[in-house]
Amino acid sequence: MSRGAYLVIYGILIATQSFALPPSSRPLPFEIALWPPYQLYWLVSLSVGVFVCGKIIILAERSRQKHLWDVFWVMGSFFLVVLFAGLTEQSRAGPFDDNLSRIADMASLTLLPISIPRLAESRPELTMTIRVGFFFKWSGIFMLVHYLISGFWFYTWEYNGGKAEYFDGHRVLPALLVYTLVSLATLYVGIAFWLAKDRLPAPQRQTISRLSRVAIAFIIPMVAIDELRFLIPSLWVLYPREDCFVLPLFYMCTSICVLAYVKVFAESHPHRDLIIPNLWLDLGLSSREGEVATCLAEGRTYKEICSSLHISIGTLQTHIVHIYRKLHINSKTELILLSTKKVNSSENF
Repeated sequence: MSRGAYLVIYGILIATQSFALPPSSRPLPFEIALWPPYQLYWLVSLSVGVFVCGKIIILAERSRQKHLWDVFWVMGSFFLVVLFAGLTEQSRAGPFDDNLSRIADMASLTLLPISIPRLAESRPELTMTIRVGFFFKWSGIFMLVHYLISGFWFYTWEYNGGKAEYFDGHRVLPALLVYTLVSLATLYVGIAFWLAKDRLPAPQRQTISRLSRVAIAFIIPMVAIDELRFLIPSLWVLYPREDCFVLPLFYMCTSICVLAYVKVFAESHPHRDLIIPNLWLDLGLSSREGEVATCLAEGRTYKEICSSLHISIGTLQTHIVHIYRKLHINSKTELILLSTKKVNSSENF
């Protein structure tokens, strides 16, 4: 999609959030969880998440790329965080257990430091000298076990025993550790993408750049509003009504950017098993042109192709001109779509 299309989508999502704001005439004690536009706002966010996760599954299955499955686990974990946060909001006025949804929300949040580092480690281009994925993985598992045990303890000894009515595990030190792990894991993957930016195709760089801008635009205000005000009470004056009002919009905008990245990656990285050796010969290409076409369909850069086939950039460009002319196409994207179409038709046959 073009830049203008993304701006239109972001505008619609922001308008959805603005529509969910209660009227200023409402008194501050007004329970926003009972406000129908606010409930619709959360429902739209979750619907976008279901759609995006479904599309990622389809593209991952078609391309058979492990990296796309890792993207799915990250967005699936993020979806659970948003889902349980929404249930926590509705528990104020609905049938859901506030404490149970808070425990589930923090438990699902611990899945993010487990899944996020896998994004960098499942792509050779993003491999860094220092690999710390194991640290985030076991730290996340430790915090997950902690919240499962603390939640069980709360319900068994405090909540049911009448000693406490409110689970505050989302505000104490363990929660701070989880937020820190999520932030560091995200930073780790961000650095990996930044260091590999020259090795990534231009469309992927564009989608990653867009995603990073969305993350910076939302994460800083969310931290300032939702977390720091527990340390600085005066910040309550800035946003007294709702502590999760930004989360659904952040999730929707992030999901749109991730979906764009997944589409670009799936188009430029078809599974190598899908490239049938005789495919290019059947389409009229020479064996050498078939090798070049295979490299292009795998999403390799010109520099990588020249190094792999031991040819100059001029020879490569000549081969590409002949390939495009023989196949009646004008771009690498059309080449990828053509190869995928031919392979799918062969498999169906």
